[in-house]
Amino acid sequence: MLLTVFLAIVFCAAITLMLLAAVAFIQDKRFFSSAPKEAQAVIQPRENELFYGARVIGWTLMVFAFLMILGVGVLSVWDGFRSGFTFSQFFLRFVLIFTIYKLYDMICFDYFFLIKFKFFQYYYPEVESVYSGMKYGFNIKSQLLKLLVIFPAASALAAWICHLPQRGRQYPAPSLRELSAKLTEGVLKLWIVVLKGGEQMKYIGMPLGMWFLLKNSFCNNLVLVLGMRPAEAKRVTKQAKSEYKRIISKLPAFEKGDRFKMNIVNCAMFSAFYLHIPEKPDIELLAEYYNKSMMTKPTRWFCRQSGKNKFTDKDIRAMKATAQFNAADRNPYSWNMELLPYADGSGYEARFSKCGICTLMKELGIFEAVPAMCRLDYAMTQAGETAEFVRKYTLASGGPYCDCGYKKKGIMEGMQCQDMMK
Repeated sequence: MLLTVFLAIVFCAAITLMLLAAVAFIQDKRFFSSAPKEAQAVIQPRENELFYGARVIGWTLMVFAFLMILGVGVLSVWDGFRSGFTFSQFFLRFVLIFTIYKLYDMICFDYFFLIKFKFFQYYYPEVESVYSGMKYGFNIKSQLLKLLVIFPAASALAAWICHLPQRGRQYPAPSLRELSAKLTEGVLKLWIVVLKGGEQMKYIGMPLGMWFLLKNSFCNNLVLVLGMRPAEAKRVTKQAKSEYKRIISKLPAFEKGDRFKMNIVNCAMFSAFYLHIPEKPDIELLAEYYNKSMMTKPTRWFCRQSGKNKFTDKDIRAMKATAQFNAADRNPYSWNMELLPYADGSGYEARFSKCGICTLMKELGIFEAVPAMCRLDYAMTQAGETAEFVRKYTLASGGPYCDCGYKKKGIMEGMQCQDMMK
């Protein structure tokens, strides 16, 4: 346990050193791809060094930090092999390191460095207006998703891989030198992918996290809504998992500022199940199946948290940034949107001219099922508890666009009362 805590501290120190090197010395915009999209939009590229030799110092610190992280990985795994760790011991070690790091990241980086001490704003004053008035520097829902879903899933996968050589002890544990060489090769490949951006969406990350979060719900509702036998539902789920991975592997990597990645991941999951349902249900039953599969307790919680920010200045800024981003111009599986505030101040309309779900499901030959996904907008807005959803057209039904209208709940209810009185 003491070694695990020590390795977590070294890992946090290495990440801090990387942050210092990237922000204060190297100043390459690619390192800030995880920043909020509003900040990315205003960050100006730095053509000149902060001072002569700054980037050499920065890259030296970056390499040193990289070696520290590599050392944490090597010692974590090698000590586990040497001590004969079980799967649960490997998992506990990895999840503790990741959890300590993420809590450190959320408290020190996102609050103290960014909001309290304004470390990032000192070197990039153009983002001052973006973070002005904010109480927390990053998307808390994204951070919690990593802390509670993605990191535990990655820890479980790493523990399972590390545990394989331990089963039966048919082969000797690898030496420290062999393990270091393999980990160095793997981390270098990952580092290259991060810097270059990658060309395809990776299954490890959000797609894997969403599968663990929703697979049981999709499987159970095959029985509860569509009336399948439990054994048949398990068979469909097994087939859907392989299909889901195949669909994800065909998708391009989404840009960091694109907020619609989760939408296409959910579409891939729904499509994977729908493709392997033997008897296709009608659209009403299919919409009910998708609605109940998606609206789990975590999803409802997510909707309530989003609802609290609905119509705030932060929400409007984010919607305006999304409208300007026009991600579908570069990625056919994303969306293009216009933001149209209502003249009476009752809310706004997000009008979509391009839809990634329509593109993907048309390619998969199941375009007829798109309307079932469209119905979820009503349920998610209702779960948010602060708005009413209104719509006239969808691209899936042949409309000129998809209009997603959000009316402030009190105003909408007042209008309905007036209509009844008339």
